[in-house]
Amino acid sequence: MIRWQKWLLILGLVLSIAVIVIFCIRILQYTPPQRVAEPIRAWMTLPYIAHAYHVPVSILCQALSVPQQVHDRRPLNQIARQQHLPLSHLIDVLHNAINNYRQLNPLPHTVFLPDKL
Repeated sequence: MIRWQKWLLILGLVLSIAVIVIFCIRILQYTPPQRVAEPIRAWMTLPYIAHAYHVPVSILCQALSVPQQVHDRRPLNQIARQQHLPLSHLIDVLHNAINNYRQLNPLPHTVFLPDKL
């Protein structure tokens, strides 16, 4: 009589551990991943930055005083040369515009990497 009670207890323990494992796996599956935006670099275009940082292109164009064009694929270093400004200044202006936009329109689960590591 004690033998079948022992096996029943072991079976209950195994089933409860299995249920815990299943719920842990489901929690991990439905946890949204953190988005990581890479630092702004000289080769990046405004549409690329807008996509990576989830900001409208119009916000970035307005910050740089650049007219918004449909297929503007100029990299930042070319825009900096045309405006006779250092690239670091353009990157700082873009960071400020992105941060200002983010304060009004927060994006959950986002981690922004610093520009200079």
